[in-house]
Amino acid sequence: KRVLHKGNMINEHNANSVFAEGASFDHFSDEQADAESATQDVIPERIEKNTFEEILESYPTLLDRVHDLGFISPTPVQRVALPPVLEGKDVVVQAATGSGKTLVFALGMLAKMVKEQQVPKNSTYALVLAPTRELAVQITSVIRSLDDSLAPSCIIGGESMQQQIDHLREDARIVVGTPGRIRDVLRRPLNLSSCRFFVLDEADEMLSIGFLQDVRAILSRLPDQRQGVF
Repeated sequence: KRVLHKGNMINEHNANSVFAEGASFDHFSDEQADAESATQDVIPERIEKNTFEEILESYPTLLDRVHDLGFISPTPVQRVALPPVLEGKDVVVQAATGSGKTLVFALGMLAKMVKEQQVPKNSTYALVLAPTRELAVQITSVIRSLDDSLAPSCIIGGESMQQQIDHLREDARIVVGTPGRIRDVLRRPLNLSSCRFFVLDEADEMLSIGFLQDVRAILSRLPDQRQGVF
């Protein structure tokens, strides 16, 4: 039984002193589903990178795209969370809507794919779970805006499952969706055995509205060696 154990956490109100690095996601129970029960370990403050130029210096193409989209300076959450994500750490981020969390994991997954160089289209490299269809569509749009050579698959309810399956067969590298529909397509073409980057966005909301069993079922299909952003 695969579980989420919330480890170290980045909090937008205490971003300089609380880091989410090396978090373990191996134990989760119904009683632990409450986000307030998360364990927080304070890790000594590191040198903060204050500009996108500093944070993305190893990824010039992504940096150019960020500038093209009009992003000037990273938000406080992006300044603190992006470096450990780019280093391949598991990260838990607690921040309000509009804090820039989506850009953190979107840049993280794209940077990881840049390092891999060639990711086959028939293999799912990154999976993002969102609690609502609207949020999944928004995340898909952000990822596509950062790299228009990619065609993320948006797997949500209320849309043709067959069309979504056809899209997965064409390009399954990045998959964004809601837990229920993602679980449905696990029985068809979606294979997560090669997934290397997993995002559980708005995890507290997702668990509070009853997606715990779906999330568990999806997590059980992921390989042990993968990065997680929560």
